[in-house]
Amino acid sequence: IIYGARDITAYLRSNDVTRFLSSGAGPGSPTSGSSVFSAASQADWAAKRLVWVPSEKHGFESASIREERGDEVEVELTDSQRKLTLSREEVQRMNPPRFSKVEDMADLTCLNEASVLHNLRERYYSGLIYTYSGLFCVVVNPYKNLPIYTESIVEMYRGKKRHEMPPHIYAISEAAYRSMLQGRDHLSPLTPGIWSWKTENTKKVIQYLAHVASSHRAELWAGTRNLYRCVTKIKQHIRRWRAF
Repeated sequence: IIYGARDITAYLRSNDVTRFLSSGAGPGSPTSGSSVFSAASQADWAAKRLVWVPSEKHGFESASIREERGDEVEVELTDSQRKLTLSREEVQRMNPPRFSKVEDMADLTCLNEASVLHNLRERYYSGLIYTYSGLFCVVVNPYKNLPIYTESIVEMYRGKKRHEMPPHIYAISEAAYRSMLQGRDHLSPLTPGIWSWKTENTKKVIQYLAHVASSHRAELWAGTRNLYRCVTKIKQHIRRWRAF
């Protein structure tokens, strides 16, 4: 089950992709005790008054408020039951369980650094590398090839509005393409990030736009693959040039 995300099984006709996205088997596996909401109900969350507190090892970890004294808060760590006294500024509110793995982080009730990082992490470990943040699409590099960029997946996003499908760079590409056709305006997708990942995202955008804009899909799909090979070779040469 993918919590907080629309059921995408109906959209995915490929058995491999369906199993991948619905099994929760993502690019890695979370460390022990990281799934805060796996067994917590809404009532349990409210009773424990769960919050996020700083952690040297994990960045942030969950804790429950035991006592509040002026500008200080006494908390008990969820995993170790160790008690800490922190300033109010160090404690960040935790979202209710219903927001676990939410597709758009703009929908979070508690929008803070810890909640954003936790949501991205939980989605990443479920194989969901794309997450919306308002108008933007956040991508976490999986460092492996995922079966979510095939021609059949392109067709699933074709003609769909952004909210009708799970977060994907194809959804962003489709929105840009439709906006261009309707408004007759020039558009430029912005792909910030590290150099190599920007190239990968750009290739995915080109792949999608080339497919939906052509009637000769089979020929164009093969041509797009050839374009990827050329881009890969260019990248290899650039790395050699940078070495000098």
